[in-house]
Amino acid sequence: MNIGFISGTGNEGKALALRFGMNEHTILIGSRNKDKSNSTVVEIKSILNEINIHGFNYQDTAKNSDVIFLALPYTVVENIVLDLKEELKGKLVIDTSVPMIFQKGKFTRDSNISTSVSENLSNILTDSMFVSSFHTISHTDLNKIDHELDHDLLYFVNEENSESLFLKLISTVKGLNPIKCGTLDLSLLIESQVPLLLNINKNYKKSTSIKIKGL
Repeated sequence: MNIGFISGTGNEGKALALRFGMNEHTILIGSRNKDKSNSTVVEIKSILNEINIHGFNYQDTAKNSDVIFLALPYTVVENIVLDLKEELKGKLVIDTSVPMIFQKGKFTRDSNISTSVSENLSNILTDSMFVSSFHTISHTDLNKIDHELDHDLLYFVNEENSESLFLKLISTVKGLNPIKCGTLDLSLLIESQVPLLLNINKNYKKSTSIKIKGL
């Protein structure tokens, strides 16, 4: 499967690209600057040389991918998605956005954003399939390619077809336990938990995640 990452040059995008690439998917790294995406390709191949990976701009990444991860700062993601609406038609889009700020030594959710970022984006991409997920698995854990993952993967989705394709993709990566948390509007709740996890990580110098007990 061709999996694109927009942007694939940040910490989360690179880590997700590496983890899916080691599971025999073709990886497309998208950036505004193709030179930057090519530099990221070289960086990832230095970690996993056999990975099938290519660098493109945003438009070509979206056009040539079956699945697209959005791993962009929340302040720019809406404008970039608007520019890619045509290329993303019929594609499965997985959004990892968190409206988070760091000030006075702590992480918090941006209180100026009153609704779920993922729900807002799905309302723009009306001809795409849409899932909100991968908020609570850190790039630190994803980058440990010599360790199998052991993570509950919380996700939010409105449509059965989107969910089915998402679960098929997730099944290709060992150690991910997908847990449906509700519809896209409820991803607002997980957006508040990410700053919590990061503050815990900062205080204890650890990499934490969320485990759901009792299922």
